[in-house]
Amino acid sequence: MHTSKVTIATAFVLLASLLSGCGAGDTAVDKEAANKEDEKTTVVSVEPATLTFFNLAGIGDLTFETLIEAPIKKKYPNIALKMIKNVKGSTLEDLLAAGTPPDLIHAGTSQLQTIIDAGLQYDMTELIKRHRFDLSIFEDGVMESVRKMAPKGEIYGLPANNNTPLLYYNKDIFDQMGVSYPKDGMTWDEALELSKKVTRSIGGVQYMGMQMSHSFLLDANPLSLRILDPVTDMPLQNAEKWKSLFENWKRFYEVPGNQLDDKSFHNGQNDFMKTRNVAMYVANNLVIAIEQANDPSFNWDMVSMPTFKEAPGMATQMIAPLFMISPTVKNKDLAFRVVAEMFTESVQKESALTGRPTLMKNEKIKKEIGRDLNALKGKNTNAFTINKLAPTPVFSKYEAKVRPILNKAYKQAVLGQKDANTALREAEEEMKAVVEAEKQKRK
Repeated sequence: MHTSKVTIATAFVLLASLLSGCGAGDTAVDKEAANKEDEKTTVVSVEPATLTFFNLAGIGDLTFETLIEAPIKKKYPNIALKMIKNVKGSTLEDLLAAGTPPDLIHAGTSQLQTIIDAGLQYDMTELIKRHRFDLSIFEDGVMESVRKMAPKGEIYGLPANNNTPLLYYNKDIFDQMGVSYPKDGMTWDEALELSKKVTRSIGGVQYMGMQMSHSFLLDANPLSLRILDPVTDMPLQNAEKWKSLFENWKRFYEVPGNQLDDKSFHNGQNDFMKTRNVAMYVANNLVIAIEQANDPSFNWDMVSMPTFKEAPGMATQMIAPLFMISPTVKNKDLAFRVVAEMFTESVQKESALTGRPTLMKNEKIKKEIGRDLNALKGKNTNAFTINKLAPTPVFSKYEAKVRPILNKAYKQAVLGQKDANTALREAEEEMKAVVEAEKQKRK
């Protein structure tokens, strides 16, 4: 049996999907009282039913078949799931134009506004109450973040596992330079000093101390900064805080030998994993990519992401796929049963085995993270659970539209093309124009 699990888990990562199904203990639906209530109000039809599952989050075929479809077949043999991929001919726009909206939707938190703009959001609050689904199974702050993504605190989806950011490091580089490895719980200031020690040229190779996944860290920043005011839609009302964030991370690229250019700015993962001239890399979950590479010569490990003094113990905001129900699905109770099954302990355990950190309190599930993956054998998997989620702020519905502009301003500042003040001032004007254009389109 153990060999079978290894094969399944490895197959998941070879398909490199975004993840699915986090889990709630099998006690997510309450016990005896809930069973009595179910008999009265939540009877699930035994008639055969097919539900369409729109895969906006981009999970792989085998992940869908094994972590989503298989558990449903086992629990509800009468329910068939038909996955619809977000490709030409079956995009959300295509489905709506054809009058065939999906029944279930799997979308990332950053994609939620797309669903809202399409009018396919559905508040599951009443279904959660009727089915006695226990929201306390989630870590503190998780459901608060979900509610803040909706205009009036609605629950438009239940979140699967988090795309937890960590600091990954190349042990060979540290060994070669005789420098102690990174530790859990470091601040960015401590990480900067460590980066200076491993930024040097040896044997004609320039080793860089630190690289980062820039857009990921900006979009889900640990300081919970938003770009637009959620009421007025005016940009950069907290420009000084954005400037401080820019300059804090820019310090790493002012270290001689660790400077970036247009190519290296976007090449952090490749330089860390393949070229291997980067000692430390801060990014979202790399476990799938490392397992897929299947290179035993890569001598790496991981620790918790560095934190800011003003946000101690905070990683980034929640970045997770959501299981959602379309308002057009005919049998919403049946659809919710499918969603609820994704949060059972058994489904979550299989998800955790593939290296995906849970958003739930269940300690047994947390201990399963990556247990059957070769890439994580002997690694510091405790790093996944050290930091807490940064609070998710209330966003303007145009926030996603202006994020590329902020990312461009950050790149200009980091590369020294413009000072932070100038980059942010010009970004503000560009954002105003984009927001105004969006408002005109929606009139």
